[in-house]
Amino acid sequence: MEEKIFLVVNLSCFGDVLLTNSLCQNLKLVYPDSKIVFCVDKPFEEAAKYQKDVDDVIVFDKKGEDKGFINLIKYALKCPYKNKIDTAFVIYGNKRGLILSKLLGAKRIVAGSFKKTLLINTPQPNYSGVPQKQSNDRLAEVITNKQSLDLPIRYFIDKKEFYKSEFFKENNVAVCFEANNEIKDMPIDIAVEIIQKLNEDGKTVYFVGAGVSASDYANQLRMNDCNFIDLSNKTSINDLAKVLKMTKGLISIDTGVMHMACALDVPVLSVFMDDSNMVRWVPSKDLYKTDVIHEDINAENIVKKFYELVKDE
Repeated sequence: MEEKIFLVVNLSCFGDVLLTNSLCQNLKLVYPDSKIVFCVDKPFEEAAKYQKDVDDVIVFDKKGEDKGFINLIKYALKCPYKNKIDTAFVIYGNKRGLILSKLLGAKRIVAGSFKKTLLINTPQPNYSGVPQKQSNDRLAEVITNKQSLDLPIRYFIDKKEFYKSEFFKENNVAVCFEANNEIKDMPIDIAVEIIQKLNEDGKTVYFVGAGVSASDYANQLRMNDCNFIDLSNKTSINDLAKVLKMTKGLISIDTGVMHMACALDVPVLSVFMDDSNMVRWVPSKDLYKTDVIHEDINAENIVKKFYELVKDE
């Protein structure tokens, strides 16, 4: 029997790529001999590469060499999976992803989207009021005809240079307070107090993040005499995973780092500054070592909740 090749196309950001993993797992449960190929934007290759049940990753550089329609055609022509794809799953119904799937000759295209599109004719699942990970899962139901399972996303780090240290884990806490989004970002005064309280308890704090905004936030923390190790823009995605695995846990706002901790089975206290984001993005307490704060957001409450979460770790 010919091997089924499923293409998962997610050209969005870090957290979105991670949340797609449960779709890959659901496909593999029904089609264990299939090959799952993940097409991802260039900066997030490592976010896809080490996911459970992902067999291969193809990189699409949407802001670089693959930008524009002509380069999209060139990409499809040289892709090793052209005319070999049984079904393409296009997360969010991204137009570029839909066109690419067509150019690659996918026999079927399933797209997560709030809008109908002329590019596909397969019935689409309903997204309304469903957490994003479960919405991704539902795409599998179109071809499996089975209810998808709510599975935890999983990321397996490259252990080539990774050495677990219980001492290191016990005395370090990672924090992610910034997402280049004022609605999501932790107010600087609360962040300062959190770090100070952790320091008082003998914890070494690792500040993680990416982009100019993360560096600016770290500078503000330093201006407030905070004692922390600044890892913003200093780690690859896989190195970030290694750092998180060697900590007691993570305190994070709603961002991709939060989902990475979940995928690594690392305890994470998820702080949602904006309640409206919770329906789509909140991690499930049934699947992950997590607790969620969206009310009484202050340093004392956050640190208290964090210690309650990790007390048995």
